Amino acid sequence: MLDSVTRLDSAEAFNKRFQYNLTIVSHSAEELDPKRFTEILQPRVIHLVCTVEDTKVFVKNGVAVTYTYRDKNGKQFTTFTVHPSQCKSS
Repeated sequence: MLDSVTRLDSAEAFNKRFQYNLTIVSHSAEELDPKRFTEILQPRVIHLVCTVEDTKVFVKNGVAVTYTYRDKNGKQFTTFTVHPSQCKSS
């Protein structure tokens, strides 16, 4: 578990892309507003990808990082990608 509601299910790498597959274990898709969820989370994730040493390696190597979220029933409800171009020079 990454926190009390988010589980990292898997990660995969392919074609200059790294993808995290995550589950929100506490809610169903019907209880979530995918647009609002993404609006709130994406800026935070962009900041983390661009500034945390463990993920800055992706940016430096031109790798996009995709986050795919599923609900507690396994239904995908949002996906977004952080592109290296979204990071200021770091």
